[in-house]
Amino acid sequence: MDFEANAKEGIAVDWPIRYKDLEKWYGYVERFAGISGSKDGLAQLPDGDFLPPMEMNVVEKVVAARIKEQYKGNRHMLIGRVANLTEALPVAQIVNTAINVGWDALLEDILALNLQHFLQQWQQETLLFAIFYRYKNFIR
Repeated sequence: MDFEANAKEGIAVDWPIRYKDLEKWYGYVERFAGISGSKDGLAQLPDGDFLPPMEMNVVEKVVAARIKEQYKGNRHMLIGRVANLTEALPVAQIVNTAINVGWDALLEDILALNLQHFLQQWQQETLLFAIFYRYKNFIR
């Protein structure tokens, strides 16, 4: 987010904070949420504490190379930054990050939701198994 856009463009009300004020919190959130992406050194897209980026597919690689060649390196095609884990995070890291930013209650909620999701999944699988077992002779 460009916190200086309003001041630069002379519209609306200027933000009372800048990216530098929130930079360390972006890092916490990026690590906690498992944001993956590349570090490209672009001013308009600040680098952060990302997991390794997902790899571009063959077509994306060709298009990126052609864009780079056509625009002499002044335009870029980048892999998107997403909250998909590209490598496993140790549970301790997640817990420490949550505690450091004061998200103890949120962490408890997340663990409870994960347990609830697991139980719902287990119930669905058990129900499907029971239905299959009951009607297995009719399925053949």
